[in-house]
Amino acid sequence: MDPNRIVQALKGTIDPSLRLAAENELNQSYKIINFAPTLLQIIVSEQVEFPVRQAGSSLLALCGS
Repeated sequence: MDPNRIVQALKGTIDPSLRLAAENELNQSYKIINFAPTLLQIIVSEQVEFPVRQAGSSLLALCGS
């Protein structure tokens, strides 16, 4: 699983003009093996912008429920 692809999709969820496409990308990606561990790596990475990490954290919370 390519972490950069997930990071770009998470960034897209913040931009109203890209939100729908980004959410569709994430809906497809979460079904792939290693999605959750990759998402966790993104959330804890200090190289990733805070709003993107926060979006990832929110997504992880949704996946767990």
